[in-house]
Amino acid sequence: MIISLNEHQIRTVEQVRAVLDGTQVLEFTPAASAPARCEWIAKVLKRLCYSVLKRQERGLVLRYLRQFSGFSRAHVTRLVQRWLAGEKLIFSKSAPLNAFARIYTEDDLDSLADVEREYGRLSGPATVAVLRRMYQVYNDERYVRLQHLSSSHLYNLRRSAAYRARHTVKTKTRSAPKGAAIAVRRAPVPDIAVKAEDLERELLEHGPQ
Repeated sequence: MIISLNEHQIRTVEQVRAVLDGTQVLEFTPAASAPARCEWIAKVLKRLCYSVLKRQERGLVLRYLRQFSGFSRAHVTRLVQRWLAGEKLIFSKSAPLNAFARIYTEDDLDSLADVEREYGRLSGPATVAVLRRMYQVYNDERYVRLQHLSSSHLYNLRRSAAYRARHTVKTKTRSAPKGAAIAVRRAPVPDIAVKAEDLERELLEHGPQ
């Protein structure tokens, strides 16, 4: 038997699973505005006690939120991370306080995080050089705005909550036992990431290109 429920009646992970499986019909029309959908996500996370759920249960809730909010996987993940950190999920149209927030988009932050995950936390000038090459040498359109990023704005972006939610660089690692081999699988990437010291040397000798 298929049961019809209003969304506010969804209070358990089993109900979420039933909705996703199609064995339970959900009477729910997502809000048209982004602010209202952010508020709805916060309510669902609280109602389902998301912070104490197991990993598999969290996965079901994330699928549910993506399906009924219309937000992308990355957007939902960021909102959930902010909620877990105790932040209110408020969508604001007010002008940002910092200039870099007006210039650089969510996609730009994702692209910057991709670079720093791949090549590590380089110095400001070295990172700026990599971003510039991504667009000017390799014609990657994702870096069309980031090619103009200054070192000072880079540091502002790194300190922002929005960027920290995407990327945390680990500066300490455990030493492997002597003689142990560690295999690392990495996706193919453009050969633009000259080593950090090479970037620094180039910038010192020739300045920004």
